[in-house]
Amino acid sequence: MGGILLAHGLEQIGGGDEGHILVGGLPQRPAPPFDYRLVFSIVGLLREYIDDARIFRDGKLLKVRPFSMVESYDFPAPIGRLEGFPTDGLASLVYTMKGMKTLDEITLRWPGHAERMNLLMESGYFSREKVRAGEVEVSPLEVSWAVLGKKLAEGDPRDVTVMRVIAKGKRGEVVYDMVDRYDEKKGVSSMAKTTAYTGSIVTQMLGSGEIAGKGTIPPEVALKGRRVEKLISELGRRGVSIKRSEGS
Repeated sequence: MGGILLAHGLEQIGGGDEGHILVGGLPQRPAPPFDYRLVFSIVGLLREYIDDARIFRDGKLLKVRPFSMVESYDFPAPIGRLEGFPTDGLASLVYTMKGMKTLDEITLRWPGHAERMNLLMESGYFSREKVRAGEVEVSPLEVSWAVLGKKLAEGDPRDVTVMRVIAKGKRGEVVYDMVDRYDEKKGVSSMAKTTAYTGSIVTQMLGSGEIAGKGTIPPEVALKGRRVEKLISELGRRGVSIKRSEGS
């Protein structure tokens, strides 16, 4: 969804060379020590932290360590200040937006989370290389999957998903903001709503013939103009609100 909105924003301002996708699934009530609760696979989570992130700077594709670029971001109350760091989530945008000077995906967390996770990583707990422990050889990463997977699944399941997509060009700036919360009535997480509803809506558009084409088509290419507006509208009908604003 972030890539679709970014491409749509750039289209609306007649093209641009800067794009940012900030997004994070967070617990509404963060609890120590990590102030985070799993909303998807522990394997996928740790890979976000371990794998180099691909970003564009000055028109060049770079690979950076996620925790080497931790910055603060402010959002309207009651969210307030979050921290963010680049993760490898640009996916097909790396290929479809090669002309961008600046492009990144930033994962958002409550302040302090990156420092604690980086301590574990720097201490070797996310290493894939096996070490001897007693009579067996084990991978620290596999142990971390088991231990952290259990620990991070504890606590209040109510989550909030925060997303901000920024598209910049010579003719201005378009910003999309979303703050979505756990569905109390249905008991559905915000992460489930924002990802599955999006996939369901696009699948229905494919089935009805609104999206045409053969082979593999990147989402940001398949959905243009009115199709994006329909996606936003259909998400709104399901309780997921995305707000658009313009800058100069």
